[in-house]
Amino acid sequence: MDIELTIVVSGRIVILLACGLLLLKSWLNCNKRFLSDFPFVYALVFFSLVVGKAIDLYIQVNFGPEDYSAAFLATTRVRYVVMAVTMTVLIGSVLIIWFRSKTRANLGILAGNAAIWALVVVFAPDYQSLSMSLTYLVSPVILILTFTFVFTYRQKRLMNKFNSLVVAIGCVITAAAHLMRPLLIRVGTGGWGLSWICEIIDLIAWTFIFWGFFKPPVHVQKVHEELSTVTA
Repeated sequence: MDIELTIVVSGRIVILLACGLLLLKSWLNCNKRFLSDFPFVYALVFFSLVVGKAIDLYIQVNFGPEDYSAAFLATTRVRYVVMAVTMTVLIGSVLIIWFRSKTRANLGILAGNAAIWALVVVFAPDYQSLSMSLTYLVSPVILILTFTFVFTYRQKRLMNKFNSLVVAIGCVITAAAHLMRPLLIRVGTGGWGLSWICEIIDLIAWTFIFWGFFKPPVHVQKVHEELSTVTA
């Protein structure tokens, strides 16, 4: 068991859960609530990340990256199912921004994405195949997320909903963590190498994303405070 990785992943579970609960609380405090509201959508993302990290912790404690047992492959498949949920919700958040009114088309895109993940999870013969497919399934989502939030920042769109720049920075950092993970696993001592460094980087990324949805830009906060003062 890699002590550093165990500590970091355990800490991630606690922090991600807290982020999800805070986003859910902010959504519940709204006068009008919709399931497409970003605090609710990203609360779901953080809760799915918690489940995924709990499975990662189980895998890290009980297996190694070079394990070829049926139990390891089965657990990895379950992990990919959770990851599929996370990616589907993230795609849904992008569709809300670009095509909010096109419900049927959005549902079709989400169903297609889920179907692709299902095919990979069911038919990938081994861990190596699953791991290789991760790049093709996750990288496009991260790129689309980054482009979307950079675009909304430059166009000054939805500024009262989230801080686009902060979220975009988080997306860039998580992309870097994703690219570094295979290399860090092979470096250092222990079965999982220095992958705990990648976990810290990824946690920083998701902290940025959380903050971007939890707090609007500063000038928007000032407007809300002024309105609150007037109504008081």
